[in-house]
Amino acid sequence: MADMTVLAARPAALGAVTAVLGVAAAVESVVWANDRPLEIAPALIAIAVVAPLALIRLWPVTAALLSTVACLSGLLISCPVTATGAGVLAVLFAVAGRNRPHREPTIFTSLTTMRDASRGVVP
Repeated sequence: MADMTVLAARPAALGAVTAVLGVAAAVESVVWANDRPLEIAPALIAIAVVAPLALIRLWPVTAALLSTVACLSGLLISCPVTATGAGVLAVLFAVAGRNRPHREPTIFTSLTTMRDASRGVVP
């Protein structure tokens, strides 16, 4: 059985999935914002939260940051995050976290280097 991950998806398929999720998020936001006079802002925010999914293959961390900024912008203008947007944000963070190398904080690296130098260990 072929191992199918988000990163292995073809660009056209990823674009189609992004478009479908964007439409679903926009529809969801309009349905939930029926008591508000301005219905276009929640739809645009919902699309902005989902749209960075198209960048997941090239720049997963940037995609996660863009989606987070869109999500926080929506919260600042009192537009709740849609379930679709929250799901996409979770996927973006999962992929970005999986692809980022684990790094030691600089202070620990510096302390280890100083300790090794005091013991005469050459790196």
